[in-house]
Amino acid sequence: ASPRTCSLCYGGSAAEQELTNGPAMRLRLWVLALLVLAQSLTAGGLRSAHNASALEAEEDEVPERQLGKKGKGYKKGAKTPRPEDITLVTVATLDRLHCLYYTLERWQGPALFIIAVQDDAPPSGQRPEWADELRRGRAPGSLQIVRVHPGKDNFGAQFPINKLRNLGIKKVATTHMLYLDVDFIPCFGAYEATKKLLFGNVELAKDKWAALVVPAFSIRGYCRTPSQCVKKFEGSLPVDFAGLRKQLAQNDTRLEVFGGGQAAQHSTNYTAWMTQEEDELRQLLCLTSTRYEPYFVVRKSKWLPRFDTRFTGYGKNKIQWVIHLRYRGWKFSVLPRVFVTHFPHPSSSARDVFFSDKNNRGQVAEQFSAFLEELHLESQRKHYQVSLPLCSKEDQKGDEVEEVWKR
Repeated sequence: ASPRTCSLCYGGSAAEQELTNGPAMRLRLWVLALLVLAQSLTAGGLRSAHNASALEAEEDEVPERQLGKKGKGYKKGAKTPRPEDITLVTVATLDRLHCLYYTLERWQGPALFIIAVQDDAPPSGQRPEWADELRRGRAPGSLQIVRVHPGKDNFGAQFPINKLRNLGIKKVATTHMLYLDVDFIPCFGAYEATKKLLFGNVELAKDKWAALVVPAFSIRGYCRTPSQCVKKFEGSLPVDFAGLRKQLAQNDTRLEVFGGGQAAQHSTNYTAWMTQEEDELRQLLCLTSTRYEPYFVVRKSKWLPRFDTRFTGYGKNKIQWVIHLRYRGWKFSVLPRVFVTHFPHPSSSARDVFFSDKNNRGQVAEQFSAFLEELHLESQRKHYQVSLPLCSKEDQKGDEVEEVWKR
């Protein structure tokens, strides 16, 4: 496509028009090239170099570390403290690479991408072209890419999403992390504002029980291919807090609170969030639903629960982590003036299986019920103090797991 016909290069809202020069222009060209590459890689006939039961990882680049390195003041077994910073962690497949470009454009801090691929690994010592494209313009060591080969039969209901998320957490080398699903794009300035607020408060930075909620919005719409998604919806992607408020004030019909502000996000209280001061952290005192499923910044520690790897494919795989943190006593507070936006994309094979296969949905429901029962028994045995009680009944949203929760 020529620059004059490529919607990645021109078009979009007035706010986005400001980003069509210089580095942003090159970014859009990279996205277009990457979409073509990704579509060719995910076409039929791909072969896996690994057995379906294997989960092998190749690190394209590991940030330089001083952990355990001998030198002045070295003590056997001693570890260098993790740098005070926030790493954005996500899990992706090749058909979501365009989302990674948007994320890298907006998130200027450390990033760690776990990317599941179906193709054969490149020759030893060589990186695939898309990995080099992602790194272009990034400072050395600021982006870590880990390629994994789950096996071609594991890209549907058996996709090991939580195992890959845990791999990401394991490789985080900073004090804090923000896990995002790949289709959620941070706003410009999210990293800088969060880092300033977090590390400007020593007690907050050291609090291993603090979860800092990042509000989530979404762009309504449907698209069949990644390139179509970019062409249709790039102009609706909010730039920053000021841009978001402007779009909402203009009644942009494509933009809404993620999930329509229902149970999964209702507890964040978006009305209160819109009036928070830029240095104000608002603590949540209760939840309107046990379905609350926010994204948040959290300190990495041995106390931080990992994702339950029994959950694969689509359904309940992230909310179980949020519930686990709530049971273990994590406190949730809402960050001011930073947010993420869900970017439309074609439906995944895992999601298609979930909604077309009644047996699959039943298995996920049974697994989730078993998880809640186990967590309840563990909380009784270890005397956990649930940090967030449910709000008054008139404020609650309906929830099918509420009865299990009260046992």
